[in-house]
Amino acid sequence: MGFSQLITPSPNIAAEEGMCLQYVRQTFGLPVRYGSATEAWNNSPSKHRDRNYPQNVWFPVWWALDKNVNGHVALAHSVYGVYSTSNLNPNPLKHHPSIADVEAYYAKYGFTLTYRGWTEDVAGTPVIADFGLAAQGDIKTGGLTVADIDSITKQLADIKALLAPIKTDAGDVDLRQFIADGTRAAQAAASQTGPINVDGGQEGIRDFIAKGTRAAQASAAKLAGLEAALKAVVAAAGSPVDLAAVTAAAEVGATRALSNLTGTTTFEKAGK
Repeated sequence: MGFSQLITPSPNIAAEEGMCLQYVRQTFGLPVRYGSATEAWNNSPSKHRDRNYPQNVWFPVWWALDKNVNGHVALAHSVYGVYSTSNLNPNPLKHHPSIADVEAYYAKYGFTLTYRGWTEDVAGTPVIADFGLAAQGDIKTGGLTVADIDSITKQLADIKALLAPIKTDAGDVDLRQFIADGTRAAQAAASQTGPINVDGGQEGIRDFIAKGTRAAQASAAKLAGLEAALKAVVAAAGSPVDLAAVTAAAEVGATRALSNLTGTTTFEKAGK
């Protein structure tokens, strides 16, 4: 999971003894909705009963309290610790280094906190969100991380650049023209001819061959990127990857792109 903060709280605000939900709610600037931490937990649409806490975001943690049916809630962060109305007046707000320390602190004074869980909302208002990769698993990602998705996005952008003009010392050159120039250079080298006629002029064979080599290298690199991206996209769909089929698709797609640069290539996942 990779959570982002939707509402950033202000933990260092005034608090009142025993008013834990009020404190957590007010750190996020939210209005009154429920009368107790127990009621807010019972009505939360985003309960997580585990201890797999989100990283680098502020979120509420909830407990039942043996001597008070209203329960308890505190504001937690993986780096900055936990802010809880653990003390009596005049300074009820206490900073704890961890969630476990909150539980130990209450036990020290004869109160038993029973862990309920953590939520993505405070009294029904979302304060964190999971980038669209739902914790309940209703969105399938093929095991990809956010970094994987960023990588695939970059590779697809590189593939799109296959149709863009090639930058040369003489300026931008259309890809089709670039490859045609390289082909003529190769033919000239094979027949050991002299200068090549290009667009009404002549160009030395050595320059032509160098240009053709650069074109071939650029095309090979982009085909490799296409193959990698296709493999990642198919993997994200949760299907087995046939590397030979991916390679063949890459070659076919590249051939079509180079023969008809103005067309659109649609990639389909092959059936079994």
